[in-house]
Amino acid sequence: MTPPQLPAVDQGFADMGMDSLMSLDLKSRLEFDLGIPFSPAMVFNYPTIDSLGAHLRHVLGLSDGRATVLPDAPRTVDEDLLALEEIRNSSDDELAAFIAREYDAHQ
Repeated sequence: MTPPQLPAVDQGFADMGMDSLMSLDLKSRLEFDLGIPFSPAMVFNYPTIDSLGAHLRHVLGLSDGRATVLPDAPRTVDEDLLALEEIRNSSDDELAAFIAREYDAHQ
């Protein structure tokens, strides 16, 4: 989306056309990307971009602008976000090398 098409951060997800199936898909994507389990009602409990963003910042320990170590996580949030960005921008060969490095690191 370009800026004129972006929804207002205080507009409700339901007002944007999000249904329960779409909210479960968002929850699943966030769980996968962040490695943190969330309630199935998360989108209904935090029904706007702004409220969900504030909740995610709190959960990730970013409320004060600093990353913290997640419970039981070996890396900081910043390191996980950098790894995620590396995955998103990688070619197939680079992704295979990244997976091999992560696999070796956890052996």
